[in-house]
Amino acid sequence: MRLRDRRFVRGLRRSLFCIGPTRQASDRRLAVGESRFELRASRFEIRASRFELRDSRFELRDSSFEIRDSSFEIRASRFEIRASRFEEWEMLE
Repeated sequence: MRLRDRRFVRGLRRSLFCIGPTRQASDRRLAVGESRFELRASRFEIRASRFELRDSRFELRDSSFEIRDSSFEIRASRFEIRASRFEEWEMLE
């Protein structure tokens, strides 16, 4: 699945969230694939012209998660986001 979005997640306020098979809001873990990537920060920002995530398992523990990008791409056969709380969830095509 390929996603290209200007503002994929604008103000995500949750400690953990998850990427998997479908887009839903429910749990709090982010996983894509098999290897592991973990980030713990009070504030996390991505500012890039192109952002690609090719990872089996991606975990983010953050109070504030922001992506500011003109081209945001996730290449995965299964894609899911689960979170207890989203703020300003926006998907543009």
